Amino acid sequence: MMNDPEANEREGKKNRRTQIIVAIIGGIFALAAAVIGTVAIKEIPEPIRDVSVSQNGSVDAETQTDASQATTVSQPTTTTQQQKIFLGEHIVAYKKQEAKEYNPQTGNHFTMGGMLCYRGLTMATNGDAYAFYNLDGIGLSKISGLLGCTDDMDGNSQATISFYGDDKLLQQIKLGPDKLPSSFEITITGVNQLRIHCTKTSGGLSARVGLADVIFE
Repeated sequence: MMNDPEANEREGKKNRRTQIIVAIIGGIFALAAAVIGTVAIKEIPEPIRDVSVSQNGSVDAETQTDASQATTVSQPTTTTQQQKIFLGEHIVAYKKQEAKEYNPQTGNHFTMGGMLCYRGLTMATNGDAYAFYNLDGIGLSKISGLLGCTDDMDGNSQATISFYGDDKLLQQIKLGPDKLPSSFEITITGVNQLRIHCTKTSGGLSARVGLADVIFE
C-alpha cells in the first residue's frame, strides 16, 4: 500500500481538531465543577456561637455548625449587676447584738408584708439591738433597700430604727406592724463606720424589724 502524503496530512489535521475539541469540552466541565463547588461552599451555614454566662460572670462559648441546634443566647451579666454590694452578704457586721444577717447561701429567710426575704438584716427590740459596719476605704456613697416590720412582730409594737455615720445621726425612721415595707435611701459619703440601731418605742414585748435587699453603692 502506497503512502499518500496528502491523506496523512488530512488525518493529522483531523486528529488535532479532535484533541482541541476534547480539551475544550474538558475545560468546560472543569469550570462547571468549580462553579458548583463554590456555590455549595457558600451555602454552608456559618458556625453559631452559643454564649452562656457562668455564675462568676465569665462567658463560655460553644461552636455549633447546625443552625437548627441553636438555643437562646444568654445575655452577659451587666456591669451594674456585678457592682452590687449587699449587706449581710458582701459587707457583714463586725459587731452586733440582737441582730441577724441573711444571705442566699444560708437558705434562711424572714418575711415582711408576706414577702420572703433572703438578703438583709433583722433586729429584735427586746433589748438594745445594733449592728456595726466598717466602710473605711471602700468609697461608698449611699445605702438603700426595703425597711419594715417582720410579719411575726407583735400587733401593738412600735419601733424606731436609726442610722449613724461615725456617731452622727443620718436618718431615723419609725415603724409599725400595720405598714407595708417601704424603700429607703441614705447618703453615706465619707462614712467610715455605719451603725444601725433599733429600739422599741411602744407596745408588747415582741418587736422585730427587717431590712431587705440592702445595697451599698
